[in-house]
Amino acid sequence: IVQYWLDKYDRTGEKDALEHAIANANLALLSWCPKQLSWVKNPTQGASSEQQHYNQYSVYSYGNQKLRCLSRLYKHTNDPFFSQMLARMMQNKIFTQVTDGPYKGSMHEAISDPWLERKHGFDYMNSPYTSELVLDLVLQLIEMDLVKTKNTGK
Repeated sequence: IVQYWLDKYDRTGEKDALEHAIANANLALLSWCPKQLSWVKNPTQGASSEQQHYNQYSVYSYGNQKLRCLSRLYKHTNDPFFSQMLARMMQNKIFTQVTDGPYKGSMHEAISDPWLERKHGFDYMNSPYTSELVLDLVLQLIEMDLVKTKNTGK
């Protein structure tokens, strides 16, 4: 929905469309954990609890262009809140990235288990995802010039 309103604002310049984008983004951000949970070492601020049967904190639902939306909102509004949320979301996603072994480049489904639903400790991370969503995340970061690639010389 945020993308729709941002696209309309880019096409028309209508202030109302930007106001709708901001309102919808703020509503969506209400589902995120607002602060770092004191009893969890892994980052929780900005994570969300998305599992119906496992109340774990996750950040892996990035196929919906959250990073790009936050970047666009910041560019249109200059509101540091959106820049801070973008930075926090990128930090969380990079934190969950697998950096070695056969699943290098994938993302863990969980960033933490603050309610001990999985019975493996508060900082539980498991199930690396290696789907198109991981590629989409990396492409968003490259397109926003937030990561550098070796092949392009950037």
